[in-house]
Amino acid sequence: MAILSDKKYDRMDKTPGMSSTGDIRITDSKSYIGRTLSINGDIKSNEEITIEGNVKGTINVDSSLIIGKEGSVNAEIKAKEVVIMGKVEGTITATNRVEIVSNGEFLGDVNSKKLIIKEGAIFKGNVNMEVVPDINFPSIKTEPQKPQNLSKPYEKK
Repeated sequence: MAILSDKKYDRMDKTPGMSSTGDIRITDSKSYIGRTLSINGDIKSNEEITIEGNVKGTINVDSSLIIGKEGSVNAEIKAKEVVIMGKVEGTITATNRVEIVSNGEFLGDVNSKKLIIKEGAIFKGNVNMEVVPDINFPSIKTEPQKPQNLSKPYEKK
């Protein structure tokens, strides 16, 4: 099968992934779907997946999902983090973030805390930010103030 797992491959050494701080880093992907592989169905994984082939269906990943430059995906995606370098159509629900890099294309709906769209990327769809950060605005008092006891300047006391 063309899905490779838990082994280092020279072509994988330059696969972008995400660090715990949210920065893109160079990493070895745990599973790899090659560019000559087409999958029509469901994919479930507890580890990071890189897709360079064609996938249609649903993708559930407990870790990061990377759609490589050659990747083409039409799916309902649920993952911790998603990086799009290729083409994706569908719905993405990411618990942490979604990033569309400069040559990436996405058409569909995104549900995520963070969405990063790099210059040159294509995005057409809707965004729903699951968690809105708490913003503490100072409270504005609308109670009427009591009139001050001011004497008129022309009156003598």
